[in-house]
Amino acid sequence: RSMLLPSTAPAAPIDFKQSVIISDRELGYVHYLAAPSHTLEDWEREKKKTLQTLSQSRYRNWNNTLEAQREKKVQERLVKLHEQELEHQKIDDDESKYQDTQRKAIIDRANKLLFKENDRVKRYNTSLLLS
Repeated sequence: RSMLLPSTAPAAPIDFKQSVIISDRELGYVHYLAAPSHTLEDWEREKKKTLQTLSQSRYRNWNNTLEAQREKKVQERLVKLHEQELEHQKIDDDESKYQDTQRKAIIDRANKLLFKENDRVKRYNTSLLLS
């Protein structure tokens, strides 16, 4: 897209022989340099930064760069650690259930022994054997 900038006052008809056609980019450059606080070095620095940002946004989507490969390895390691943690949690849950059943079995056995040691139960069992 180009703009037509006449070299005469806008009220007069446009004489194309005395006009210059410049692009939007060139017009932006002229406006930038026309500002009192900007210099050519500022414009070049800003242009370089814009190009750098554009380049970074492009290569972020590439998966064949060293940085992308490192990031992929880190992600794979995190996924692997997460899976291992889930497996360990499952093993811990199973072990906890097993320990609970063992504890209950020991408590039941101890209660049965206490019950059998009771004098009333002993007399009852003795009377059953004698009869």
